[in-house]
Amino acid sequence: MTLSYTSVDELRMKLPASKKNLIFIGCLFMMLSLAAFGLSLSTIQQPLLNEMGQPGMFSLVTVLTSIAMCLMTPVGGRISDMIGGRQVILIFGMLTLVLSIVLGFCTSFIPFVIVRILCAMATGAFVSTPFLLVREIYENNQVPSRMGILTAALSAGSLIGSFGAGFFADHQMMFLAIVFPSIFLMIGIPLIYMNLPKLPTHSSKFDFLGFLLLSAALTTLFLALNYAGQLTFHNPLIWAGIISGIVFFVLFIFVEKKKETPLINMDLFSNKLFSLVLLIAFLSFCYLIAMNAYAPLAVQELMNGTAAESGSLQIPRAIITILLPGLVGTWVVKKQGRIWQALAIASILIFIPFLGMVFIGPNMPVWFVMVLLALNGIGDCFRSVSITPAAQAQLRPDQLGIGTSLLSFATSLASVFASSVYGLVYDGLSQATPGLQGQIEGLDTVFLIAAGTGLISFLLVVFVYRPWINKQREEQEKAQAEASAAK
Repeated sequence: MTLSYTSVDELRMKLPASKKNLIFIGCLFMMLSLAAFGLSLSTIQQPLLNEMGQPGMFSLVTVLTSIAMCLMTPVGGRISDMIGGRQVILIFGMLTLVLSIVLGFCTSFIPFVIVRILCAMATGAFVSTPFLLVREIYENNQVPSRMGILTAALSAGSLIGSFGAGFFADHQMMFLAIVFPSIFLMIGIPLIYMNLPKLPTHSSKFDFLGFLLLSAALTTLFLALNYAGQLTFHNPLIWAGIISGIVFFVLFIFVEKKKETPLINMDLFSNKLFSLVLLIAFLSFCYLIAMNAYAPLAVQELMNGTAAESGSLQIPRAIITILLPGLVGTWVVKKQGRIWQALAIASILIFIPFLGMVFIGPNMPVWFVMVLLALNGIGDCFRSVSITPAAQAQLRPDQLGIGTSLLSFATSLASVFASSVYGLVYDGLSQATPGLQGQIEGLDTVFLIAAGTGLISFLLVVFVYRPWINKQREEQEKAQAEASAAK
């Protein structure tokens, strides 16, 4: 029989260390499954579409699945507040498990796209839950190091996903290439569900109208941006999509303000520090598409590198992001005030490497690109152990579910937004100047934008977040001193 506790604080104090460890191991396996599913499907998606006779649909499928996952992150947070993280892991984890197996049997385009989108929605619903559970079961000074280990699991899952899918695909075992990450779900789901006690939930009605408006806003806006490079902005359909997306966003905000239990609580944005952390998180994730999509493209197209060379670009970075986060997390918790320092280091290590990438060209060696991405990997370790604790520190216990999911929504939105912007820039410049020069201008501009997001994030951390968080800490210490004196 599952135990129940009356509050998160009681859970944190009374839950045995053995159960905490088992829950955390379950969270690690959930993170492995998320990363492995994402990278494995990205690796084999083009060959699958080729077999289905739809080779030109890669971009459409990618943007639709990105929108689906982005949409479900706040939905997952709201559902977590309603039924608890334990149930979210069980329901959406099992749904992902079943859908991944069904996806392995899809041999025609339409069923494949439908199941692929549903699978992305299911994973999006629990993508932030492991981070939420870590916050619930561990003391504040243990959270950053645990977050770092979760991030290391993501990096390990990415390697396992890409190499595993490539191995099975090369041996003509496409079904296994699709479903093999589900083994991590088979381990993670029972570990969490059997060891995590029940907690009080906030029963409320699900905001279906808000869900529909947000779905319409994301779909129309980002599909329009996705096709703007092909159809150009002279096409009225592009402007119709952009304007529709903006209108749906405005309607969504208007409706959410009126709801008693909204999909996204707009009151959260009245918290200046929380909103600032969301903006920093958004800026800190815009570089990922530049790294994952355009760096390999640069190696192949500009430097005449092989597919193997472009595929090995991130190996040193991956090793760093597996080994380093735990150590960085320990460093962060040793002294108060190091979270802002970690965020600043993470931001500057986006700016410097991608500024170096701006000078990429036929004469740049591949090893230099690997060094730049490895340097960025060090920054990613600092970001991974600081951004979630920084956001959660500004939330009340009853806001943790939706607040943590809103952070995941911001980072997912950054990837979808950056993908559209980079596509516009690269397609526009490479088509305006045909040949190698156009490609160089397009790629250089993409990397310059990525560097710019890191610089803006750094300036926000140092000159806005740091003073605000220091002032908040001083006020809290003063209030505690006054309370102690009154006793």
